[in-house]
Amino acid sequence: MTTGFTLPGDYSEHVPLFSGSAATTNTTIEYGRSFEYNLSFGYLLYPKKYTSYEQTNWNVYLELNGKSYETAVVSQDGSNLEIQTEGLANGYYVEIHPGIQKVISSNLRIDLSAGTNILNTSYTRFYPVFTVGIQRYFYSLKKLK
Repeated sequence: MTTGFTLPGDYSEHVPLFSGSAATTNTTIEYGRSFEYNLSFGYLLYPKKYTSYEQTNWNVYLELNGKSYETAVVSQDGSNLEIQTEGLANGYYVEIHPGIQKVISSNLRIDLSAGTNILNTSYTRFYPVFTVGIQRYFYSLKKLK
């Protein structure tokens, strides 16, 4: 299980009121804070029993990924505007990602998964989500002599 949070900065820009205009308007977006969470379950498929760290193994896994977030504040020239898109309003979502994983010599991991939403929707991606991951650890499990 992992958790985390995001404390985003503000975004601000000055743009002309209309094309060719010298007058500008200042728009600022203060994104809301967010809290992310992940819960993973795995099952060893092959081999049925470990005999050494050098052994290659195959696993299936299931991840539940979620996020909750606050409403963004949008202001133009110092006046707050009404939020008119669900992507900036407060909410949450939970996704499910089943996958398969190959572990080589206990320090190289290759993951393949496909995920979809099970509670609400993330506004940052389209579903289904396909993921390929490669993770390498640069250490040795062998004892030094």
